[in-house]
Amino acid sequence: MYFFNSKNESGLMTGEFNNENFRINGEGIKFNGTINAKSTVILGNWYLQSKNNDWEQFIELKLEKQN
Repeated sequence: MYFFNSKNESGLMTGEFNNENFRINGEGIKFNGTINAKSTVILGNWYLQSKNNDWEQFIELKLEKQN
């Protein structure tokens, strides 16, 4: 998939969904989370890679389907 942001950055990302685990990886950014069995809740965290290559939490995410 292709991404862009408000900093005028863009690039390619890959996604993986295995059982309830959901991952997205890009250059310097990644998401690790889960999607519940009913596909109604996504929980996870976005991480940014720092200049020393450590991964730092950027955004904690919870998306829940509303009826």
